[in-house]
Amino acid sequence: MTKLQARTELVNKRTATEKFNLKSIAGISHDDLTVPWDNEKHQMNIKDAHARRSTLRKAGNALAERIGSRDATQQESEAMKLIYEMLTDFEIAFDEATEKEEIEKQFAHTGAKNMKNTNYNAEKCFEVWKDTNTGANIPVLAKNHNFSDHCRNDVEMTAPEYFGALAAGQDVNRIMGTLTTTSDPGGGYLVPESISSTLIDLMRSKNTVIQAGALTVPMPTQTVRICRVVSDPVATWVPENNLIPDDSGMQLGALELTATKLTTLVKASRELLNDASNSGQVIMDAIAVALAGELDRAALFGTGAGEPRGIFNDSDACEYSLGAAGANLTGYDDILQGVKAIITANGPLPDFAIMSPRTLIDYSLIKNGEGSPLQKPDIIKNLTFLDSTKVPVNQVQGGSGAVCSSIILGGFKNLVIGLRQNLEILVLKERYAEYGQIGFLATLRADICAYQSKAFCRIIGIKP
Repeated sequence: MTKLQARTELVNKRTATEKFNLKSIAGISHDDLTVPWDNEKHQMNIKDAHARRSTLRKAGNALAERIGSRDATQQESEAMKLIYEMLTDFEIAFDEATEKEEIEKQFAHTGAKNMKNTNYNAEKCFEVWKDTNTGANIPVLAKNHNFSDHCRNDVEMTAPEYFGALAAGQDVNRIMGTLTTTSDPGGGYLVPESISSTLIDLMRSKNTVIQAGALTVPMPTQTVRICRVVSDPVATWVPENNLIPDDSGMQLGALELTATKLTTLVKASRELLNDASNSGQVIMDAIAVALAGELDRAALFGTGAGEPRGIFNDSDACEYSLGAAGANLTGYDDILQGVKAIITANGPLPDFAIMSPRTLIDYSLIKNGEGSPLQKPDIIKNLTFLDSTKVPVNQVQGGSGAVCSSIILGGFKNLVIGLRQNLEILVLKERYAEYGQIGFLATLRADICAYQSKAFCRIIGIKP
């Protein structure tokens, strides 16, 4: 069974299970919503998907209008929540089906060898990869590219205006006249793609690993699969009339990005939200900073358990230790040993080193014999030091006690951050009412992985 078929069956199962709520409260029948699957063509009917998704949105709008400013009944809340969840299911299934159909059209018109990148401007992305699951083109973005250039512009409202409207307690659906932002009476909004992408670009600008060169991949589906180099090829000299070796030593493996939920909660007083003219921008900044910081932590130190596995915990990355119980910095020898480990493993010469603010200052305080700041050796003269508070300073190395820190050294263009286009905002009006506050719960789906682990080295055991 394909992922698309499984997703379609989930929509059908959900509507069959919950049809009593939708029929009695929202006036939608099971037949209005089930998505027929063509077993011969192995695909969902796109035209029907359009029509039935439209029916679902209209029902949601009608139900929201009927509720108005009064409190929703329990059945109405359940029905609206179900509509919201089903719209998310439809969006994913519809995106996958549309993507599959577009790929088939391109193959039919141009052939597999002549597929053109008509959707991506070379100036707007670093390069274009292919998703090995679907064959779809995936734009790869460096820090100077915008996520928003690769998302549809689905609303006229700006991102600060949108978040300002949420802060003021306004119904953004009525403002925009559509259920483009799907919602429920509890305040949940699947934010329009163009506004999500603006916030994502703001988050990317505040993310240390992206500033160090990590690449961003927009994820059109929950899972994107690309190739990675597991081991390098070996070239062999072959005498005339001799057998050419068939084993080059090169291995290619699959790198699968699977979107995982990442959330953050921003709280503010009702008075501040009502009085501040820049509340929308402040909420955006707060969400962006929180998401960027956690993406940094996961990219560098994620455990892989319920979150991405970071470079520090990547068993294939290089490592250099300052000793069984750690040691103090005395110069740049430790950095040079890390560079040596990377290039010995055929990795690229590293261009960034990410460390704690404590380590950055300790390097700056190292003096030469004349009492002047110690200069970097030529081989690392262009190596940029970046600090991040997400690098811990309480690691334990042997009998060191909880005082050690680490440096993540590498070519960060070998680190990939996959991001889904849609952001979800849940406005918590009642949860913090007793404190006179409103909460904004933001949810982003993302994944992080290195496609050449040997491009990185963790330098461990750094004492203050």
